[in-house]
Amino acid sequence: MVRTYKPKTERCNINEENMKAAISDVISKKLSIRVAAGKYNVKTATLQHRIEKFRKSFEDSQASSSKSYSSKYTVAQVFSKQEEKMLTEYLLNCSKMHYGLSLQQLLVLAYEFAEYSGCKYPESWKKNKCAGKDWSRGFRMRNQELSLRKPENTSAARSFAFNRTAVNDFFDNYELVMLRYKFAPDRIINLDETGVTTVLSTPKVLAEKTQRQVGQMVSAERGELVTFCGIVTATGVALPPVYVFPRVHFKDHFLNGAPVGSLGLSNRSGWMTAELHVEVLKHIQRHTSCTKDNPILIICDNHESHVSIQAVNFCRDHGIVYLSLPPHTSHKLQPLDVSVFGPFKSKLKIAFNDWHIRNVGKTLSIYNIAELTKSAFLESFTPRNITSGFSKPGIWPFNRLAFGDDDFAPIEVFGARSQNEGDGGGLDLERLEVDFVGIETSQERVNENCAGDEILGSEADPLNHQSDIAAPPNLASSSSSVTSSPNVFPSTSETVLSPEAVRPYPKIVTNKKTSIKGREKGKSRIYTETPEKNRLEILQDKKERMRQLKMMKEKAKALKTAKNLLGLTETKKSRKKRVCLQSQSDSESSQNESIKLCDDYDNDLDELLDEETKEYSYAPDPENINIGDFLLIKFDKKKSTVYYVAKVLSKYNLTEYQVSYLRKKPGSCVFVFPNVEDLASVDFRDVVLQLPEPNFTKGTCRTSSHYTFSVNLSAYKVQ
Repeated sequence: MVRTYKPKTERCNINEENMKAAISDVISKKLSIRVAAGKYNVKTATLQHRIEKFRKSFEDSQASSSKSYSSKYTVAQVFSKQEEKMLTEYLLNCSKMHYGLSLQQLLVLAYEFAEYSGCKYPESWKKNKCAGKDWSRGFRMRNQELSLRKPENTSAARSFAFNRTAVNDFFDNYELVMLRYKFAPDRIINLDETGVTTVLSTPKVLAEKTQRQVGQMVSAERGELVTFCGIVTATGVALPPVYVFPRVHFKDHFLNGAPVGSLGLSNRSGWMTAELHVEVLKHIQRHTSCTKDNPILIICDNHESHVSIQAVNFCRDHGIVYLSLPPHTSHKLQPLDVSVFGPFKSKLKIAFNDWHIRNVGKTLSIYNIAELTKSAFLESFTPRNITSGFSKPGIWPFNRLAFGDDDFAPIEVFGARSQNEGDGGGLDLERLEVDFVGIETSQERVNENCAGDEILGSEADPLNHQSDIAAPPNLASSSSSVTSSPNVFPSTSETVLSPEAVRPYPKIVTNKKTSIKGREKGKSRIYTETPEKNRLEILQDKKERMRQLKMMKEKAKALKTAKNLLGLTETKKSRKKRVCLQSQSDSESSQNESIKLCDDYDNDLDELLDEETKEYSYAPDPENINIGDFLLIKFDKKKSTVYYVAKVLSKYNLTEYQVSYLRKKPGSCVFVFPNVEDLASVDFRDVVLQLPEPNFTKGTCRTSSHYTFSVNLSAYKVQ
């Protein structure tokens, strides 16, 4: 059977409104069938067939659930029109809460709903434990508001962060700034970064219809990242963009073919940093000529690179008011994310594909990105897209009511507690456990007040029948289901089950006993205000102290390791001897005797250390080795060990150095540097002595380059 059959003539096209009025007049005995057919321009046979079908359905509804048929396309439905409406509302609500159902989940839900509500359904449903594809096709055709869509991945953090409290805080700060400075739309600026890699997903291409797999050429498996920073104003003007290339040093040829006036920066990772963001602010200041007398407003997210104390100080000095968005809300509130970056990436995919077609066999690199992004930039950063991005979130023109209940539907998943948090950073999402929490008993899932099924729209009309239907066993009505569910319908005397009774709306259960720890909660802030500036300075000082403390710990750890390797610290054997002497003295004599033994031991240990110090007066110490010092370095061979004198040229760290070796003149204690410089890296563990300052031989120019040391090196085989 052809499922999409379209009649070639208009004889099957029936005006359902006229047919409905004609049936009403005939049933109420106002007109005969023939007169009503002539009055409403419908065929007599069709009108008579519809009346007989309706009377039969009315008789059947007295013993079963109420079914209403308004046209020939609703014959032999599993669910009534009212039940399908409830199912449609349920699907739409789940989609708004970011927990939409797939087509297969819909089929399973339809079977469970039909089984639970006692509807008559085909035998194949029970065998497969799901509805058939024919039913889903007809259901979607009868409910045109439903569509099979490809959803956008949305994290739980974004779903939770975008709530009324966070959005109202942003609008409060925005309104305060607008009332204080009265910014014109050309002085309201939004900036944001997006990543552009040398490998992007390819656009759709033409291929054979029966071909299973279609390939398209790209440069590599994974691309190299270049950060693209867009800057736009509320009047629809786009400032020259900023590029951050993954290089240590920036070269001018990186921007070949870029939009005129673009700024090029470089960073080893290709990401935006706090230092580079200050350069972006200088770029904006040059193009807007902002001063304290003619300020501008910059709206951006609160990324760490955007809210450094250096950026805030620059903004305060040059008349820039700095307003941040709430965390994890840029997908709804940031103009660039709302309507600009999407078209930009789409155009960029086409530009990349065109480049590969023109340059067969070549590899696209980061040096081509500036030229390729120019065409995408000019086609997507248009006044229409930019102004739409500012108007949709209600930034310009200012509109607090830009977001409705549907926009905040995902927060319903987190329960009432989330509404009062008002902050995207205040909930530890890793400790959340998703649980489909519904009403406790099945009795509470029955909707007592459901929408009536008005066929002809008149209470006096005999076609508007309402039959008393007994609820299934162990089911009762309750008004609590109306208040707890987001799907509320007008009241009627009929009792109809809701799909929520079979599959409750998703809810997240939090463990209230668990303490929430983490970084400070984020929110919308005016960072150029003095309290916020002072807060940033305190945070930066704290971070700097932590960094210095970490460096000191690492240095102390390296020093301890070096001393342990040289045996300069107290060994475990000596510590064990001290403990044994202490315990033995306590058991044999009094406390005074134990103190005396310990003192004697300490004296002996001090004398031993003094002797070792006298013998090794030039023992090396990592903290005292500086650039320019002379060291005695050992080299272990298979059967012997040789020693060389070296001068420290630089220090890699506390225990590694770069040295230049000297040579000993045969038969003397004189050392000279060789004609060819002998450089090498030395570890502290190979250092035997730290030599004193050398003595220079007075005399001719040749002898002035001779070095001697006031240390007896006869015990070492120095070369």
